[in-house]
Amino acid sequence: MLKAAIDQAQAVADNIAATTEQVEKAVSELTTALQTFMDSVITIQPGDVNGDGRYSVGDLGIIAASYGKTSADPNWSSYKNADLNNDGKVDIEDLAALARKILE
Repeated sequence: MLKAAIDQAQAVADNIAATTEQVEKAVSELTTALQTFMDSVITIQPGDVNGDGRYSVGDLGIIAASYGKTSADPNWSSYKNADLNNDGKVDIEDLAALARKILE
């Protein structure tokens, strides 16, 4: 939907004979498509490593299972979300940070 709206807006922009109504319609459709796209983007809060929308013991278990992994690990991309303070390692600081979030 967004790609179609972009293409349509580009076609109107490229048309030197486009009317004001066509331009306004293209802008409106593009704005609507962009908002729909932005509303569909899933964002995960740091610490919600299981993606369930809350901080829980489940997240703590995942981080605990990643304990000791570092950015030097060949599978770091699998563990990176557990590195809550982004220091390149999953350690006690990450576990403590999540525990604080659970208690909030």
